[in-house]
Amino acid sequence: MKAAKLIFLSGILSASAFVTGCSSSDDDGGSTTTTTTAPKATITTENYKDLAVAAAEGSKRATETSSNSAPTDFSSLFKTSESSTILVDKLVRGVREQTLDLSSEICTSGGSVTATIPDNFDINSTNIDFSYDFNNCNDGFTITDGQINMSGDILGSGNFTITYTNFSVTANGVTDSFSGTVTCTNGGLDCDFSGVSQDLSDSDFSGGIDSRSYEYEGSVDVTDNGDGSFDVNATVVDPDHGSIVIVADDIAFGTCTGGQPHAGTITISSNGDTATITFIDCDSFSINFNSSTTTFNWIDI
Repeated sequence: MKAAKLIFLSGILSASAFVTGCSSSDDDGGSTTTTTTAPKATITTENYKDLAVAAAEGSKRATETSSNSAPTDFSSLFKTSESSTILVDKLVRGVREQTLDLSSEICTSGGSVTATIPDNFDINSTNIDFSYDFNNCNDGFTITDGQINMSGDILGSGNFTITYTNFSVTANGVTDSFSGTVTCTNGGLDCDFSGVSQDLSDSDFSGGIDSRSYEYEGSVDVTDNGDGSFDVNATVVDPDHGSIVIVADDIAFGTCTGGQPHAGTITISSNGDTATITFIDCDSFSINFNSSTTTFNWIDI
């Protein structure tokens, strides 16, 4: 039976000395809204192969976002010499440092990150409420912008929240933006990511199958079925033919060297026309359109 999960954030959060481990356990997530408006595609036998690839690329991007989303391991913020010296030693001695600049150790290739500590912070309490502001913070691999707030009884029960505000991460030329709150309970072992959504409106993506560039229009919903396959509902804009609505069922990636799906189906629709793509294996797929089915080899794409 499928596990109904709309996931836009997953991972493990751990911070030495302050934050316990956190892994995803709750189910329901959200969708994202984009603002692109493109002409609708007209599905024909001349272009349905291109549209099938667009549907596959859109599904792949959505599932990659689901499993490789916003970073949740912020342990490095607590491991800097600035943090350990000022946050622990000075605060124990009653020295109130309201803003800590962690840039030199976190943003090693440029940019900045600062931590803000509230006036009422009690070093003897198990509760914390810290905010971190990133400004083009480049660690040599990713560029981070925006704010996170970490609060709760982290040192005690391990129940805490992390809130993302205008938070984005850029890696390999792709920017992912997040907002909302993740809530961790049960000693930090169970985390509910349903309050976190991902904005894909600015994350145009290039396909690994045919090297064209695509974008989303409207909401993007992903369901992790828990068996390595996903369901995806989205509108994908093909750069040559226009937008199509895609409904992917049990689509699976990860075993094909070209990045194409090896299992599952996608139904594409536009302007009253519908076609169904069935992914047979890493070598081939078929398209059913107007009651006729044609099989194609990926090597010919």
